[in-house]
Amino acid sequence: VSKTAGKYNFEVSLDMQNADIYNQIKNGNASHVCEVECSRTLLRKCYFSSKPHFKIEIEKTLLAERVSFQFSVVALKEIKGYSNSQCHEDYAGYSFDLDPGDLLAFIGQFTYDVDIKYDKLKSVGSFMQITEGKMDKMPRFLLGGDKIDIKLPTELYNMYRESIMGNRQFS
Repeated sequence: VSKTAGKYNFEVSLDMQNADIYNQIKNGNASHVCEVECSRTLLRKCYFSSKPHFKIEIEKTLLAERVSFQFSVVALKEIKGYSNSQCHEDYAGYSFDLDPGDLLAFIGQFTYDVDIKYDKLKSVGSFMQITEGKMDKMPRFLLGGDKIDIKLPTELYNMYRESIMGNRQFS
């Protein structure tokens, strides 16, 4: 997982070793699938790949808190008489007719907690600023400009500048 200014980049490589399923993918009958879901923002996206590798880029504004990823292989086309030589012995000798969207394999899943809290705090500067009010005896809040301007008396502003400003712990 990596981040840019406005996006999260997820890169995932899958490892599944099943020759029969890979033949279906190679022949264009099936595909690797990554389902991405964020219940907090109601995002739900599905990505397809003929390779066992995904590079997924998602806007930060579309994600919050926990994001879930599920990986599988699904049929893209109707597959008549599908069987798998590596199936469980209970299914040995059986074949199945598959429709588009039917599941051939569940590969796995993981979740990622996006760090959205700090990104939200960085945006505070777009609407609010703290400045020194040299003539002020009490803090003043000026609401008439493009930004909320909090004017602190010089002594209080110096305390703010020395101990709080730029300190992520106090953000």
